[in-house]
Amino acid sequence: MATVEGKDKKTYALKIRRIDASRSSMEREALFHKTANSVGVGPLVYASSENFILMDYVDGWNIGCWLGQENTSATQVRNIVRSALEQCYKLDLANLDHGELSYLNHHLLVSKDLKAQIIDFESSSLSRPTRNVTSVIHALLISGRISKLVGDKINFAKHEELLPLLRLYKRDKVRHNFEEIMKVLD
Repeated sequence: MATVEGKDKKTYALKIRRIDASRSSMEREALFHKTANSVGVGPLVYASSENFILMDYVDGWNIGCWLGQENTSATQVRNIVRSALEQCYKLDLANLDHGELSYLNHHLLVSKDLKAQIIDFESSSLSRPTRNVTSVIHALLISGRISKLVGDKINFAKHEELLPLLRLYKRDKVRHNFEEIMKVLD
């Protein structure tokens, strides 16, 4: 990933296919990223080719670094969690499975203006079952280092309430089931 400055003095991110990459082109990733953009998720893609994707640059931190900052408030953390889950729900409805959201520290950024941004659609799929909401819930609230950081910031301990709601959502990805999950965060 490189940053470039456009004629408009705006900074952009330029993702470049490595010479030793196992994939022959970035066209699939660009398609998945544009699909995410179509539902308002991910940095906006401006152009793509076999070897490049030009998109908005997200100036900020990965979720783990952001959560580790002392001045991060419980309200801010709740807002980022809610925003990330809303984006995941949109991806689920678009039938786009990100594929790597269980590795959240590499795929969720928090911008300096405190907006959640899901990035890197390289492993995405339009053909496998979507697991975006369930993957992010597990990573943010149930298990792992990130969930411990989130739990410490927002004093979250309702894991047992989430599990049956996640099973229900997994069977039927409708707004009502998603809203029931979101209520547990209050």
